[in-house]
Amino acid sequence: PTSAIAGLLYDRLVEQGVDGSTANCAISTAYSVASEDELIAMGLASANPEAIAIVTQGSLDCGIPKEVVDAAIAAQFGG
Repeated sequence: PTSAIAGLLYDRLVEQGVDGSTANCAISTAYSVASEDELIAMGLASANPEAIAIVTQGSLDCGIPKEVVDAAIAAQFGG
């Protein structure tokens, strides 16, 4: 990942046991729906549900189980 937000997303997924290529898939897939700037504007940094839903769907589309995605979100935002 070449940006701070993508790096954080990548790190949280890898910490949950997702391999690097699958984590990159999740980020790329999410960014195909909304750019990083759009996600930031939507409130990704404050866990806005709409922004989180895009990242979650990108992860699911790449085969990452929902419970792993939820654990990564919880690790980032506490929850």
